[in-house]
Amino acid sequence: MQNRMTAKWSSEYVVAEHKDLQASTMAVNSSGQYVLLAGRRCLAIIDVENPTFVIKKFPRQSKWEVGSAEWNPHSYNSHLCAISSNQRTEILSWNSTDLTPMYCLRFHTRAVSDLNWHHFEPALLASCSVDTYINIWDVRDPRKPSVSLSAVVGATQVRWNRVTGHLLATAHEGDVRLWDWRKASSPVQYIAAHLHKIHGLDWSANQEYQLATSSQDCTVKFFDVNNPRIAENALRTVSPVWRARFTPFGEGMMTTQLRRGENSLLLWSLSDLSNPVHSFLGNNDLVLEFDWKSPRSDDDDYQLITWSKDQSLRIWRVDVNLQKLCGYEPDNQPQIVYEENESNFDVLTTTLAIDAVSSKSDKEIEMGLEVVEETYMDLHRSLAPTLIVPDSLRLAGHKSVAASIAAAQAVLTNTLSPTSHRKKKSGISNNVGIEALSQPEHYSFSKEVDQIKSLGSISSDNSISVCDVDEVQRCLTAVIRTAKHQVVLHISIPSPYPDGVIPNFLIGKGTTLDANGRCRITKVLKQTATLSCRKGHPSLELVLQQLLSTLDQLAPVDKSEPESSKIMALPVNSSTAGNNPFRLPQTGLGHSGFLQSASLFGTLTHHQDHNIPYPRSSGARFCSTGLLICFGRPSYLRFLECS
Repeated sequence: MQNRMTAKWSSEYVVAEHKDLQASTMAVNSSGQYVLLAGRRCLAIIDVENPTFVIKKFPRQSKWEVGSAEWNPHSYNSHLCAISSNQRTEILSWNSTDLTPMYCLRFHTRAVSDLNWHHFEPALLASCSVDTYINIWDVRDPRKPSVSLSAVVGATQVRWNRVTGHLLATAHEGDVRLWDWRKASSPVQYIAAHLHKIHGLDWSANQEYQLATSSQDCTVKFFDVNNPRIAENALRTVSPVWRARFTPFGEGMMTTQLRRGENSLLLWSLSDLSNPVHSFLGNNDLVLEFDWKSPRSDDDDYQLITWSKDQSLRIWRVDVNLQKLCGYEPDNQPQIVYEENESNFDVLTTTLAIDAVSSKSDKEIEMGLEVVEETYMDLHRSLAPTLIVPDSLRLAGHKSVAASIAAAQAVLTNTLSPTSHRKKKSGISNNVGIEALSQPEHYSFSKEVDQIKSLGSISSDNSISVCDVDEVQRCLTAVIRTAKHQVVLHISIPSPYPDGVIPNFLIGKGTTLDANGRCRITKVLKQTATLSCRKGHPSLELVLQQLLSTLDQLAPVDKSEPESSKIMALPVNSSTAGNNPFRLPQTGLGHSGFLQSASLFGTLTHHQDHNIPYPRSSGARFCSTGLLICFGRPSYLRFLECS
């Protein structure tokens, strides 16, 4: 059998040395603009666009090295960064000019080994230590951990699941433990992964239950945590693996070694783990940390940022051809073909690349609808404000595939035909091409909010309402209602949006979806926004329309217990003051007669319930989903006591 040779790429995009910093770790912020280099002597902020220049240097008065560092991945708290040093975890705030200490989290009794921010809750941070405890912090209350998980052996790594918000994994020597932080008493799963120490953990962003572990035994193993007895696959190297992480594109894996002399980074395709598809050469010492910078709207290339023990910051450009080696397939962009006849630009032929819709599978149907909607949004943005969004295409995601395609073709043909366009706007010459029709317009937050408000009541069962609009912070709350569900969505717009950066979505209290439904719509929101923002176009209108379509496909709320359903569907008060996106909704739970409701406790309590400790009086507590659960004595028991 012929072995495939590993392609070696040693030409770095940028190399910047900072030997005076003596940094032990690196972290890249969520926008990819800043790099934090942290060490015992100082902290330094570097601009990725000019990595040889240190924006700001902050001295540290500590005898302990920085063990780990990580920026908050959410736009709400993107200015926050967490670093660990010995037993302490420090929360720092960066405001483009100064790095200010915010909080100091003290609870571990031994050195903190790893940190990881939650992927869905911007205020949650997990820390692990060799003192056998894994602490989950809410940085809004830094006095003590919100939850403490206790293990027999100290943990070296902690990672939140990227799809399910309640799962996290920790590494203990050669074993992995899975925790549901809502049930903190014991792990929900044990995995005997390796015979030697585990150095790294990483969850897949595409598959909810796929976990990768890298170990001293020179292997990377892939587990399905629902069936962890045997690894699904294994990647073998000649050196101990320090870190192994899934790539943000395609189905790939990036690894770094822990043996001196093996300083390259290896890029693997998960479809064939026999040989790496690329080696990134150039580091003169061990790679301590690496991260990715997402591409801009006008560029499909990712950037790989590394920090090595020789105090060098290196940046590689990972182009589309290299991404394809990992199974990445660029989006099929619609093609618009102009054919000129004797009258010079009188006939317009529009061809949509929607061949995938001919199949009956749900995945391909959704892909076809996305292409149709994206095509229209591109043309609508470029011709605005001379065009009006037609209702036939505005709701394309709610119709059959054939109807959506027919509507798109009809609208595109009518709106782009030279004759009809001259009637609306006479300033276009005969030799105008597609370039002149696709000039981007300046983004306006208020204009996009007005477009969302114009959606209003789409049908008798579906509606979209907007509240809590803050034009300064560029955030808003949208309430999406269908016949089956209600979703409260907090949206924050980062400053680079829509230039390749998507909005930040947070599902708020009052949403009538279970955990699986929340995960599904979160994935749909991000995918839809990415499609539009890659071309530099605002995406909120398209995102909300796609959300309505997805909600129609989800199972309805169980109405067998009407009282319970009323309690779970918490309303959102649009007049709540302040700009805090984490405020609690105003509900009727604080009403003086709430605990005296006999019908309520007829469904929530029972006189033979032995799970409530004595004395069975009354109480209330917020559960893990943010709902307030109340219990008390049933009315007939109170009546007997009074008599």
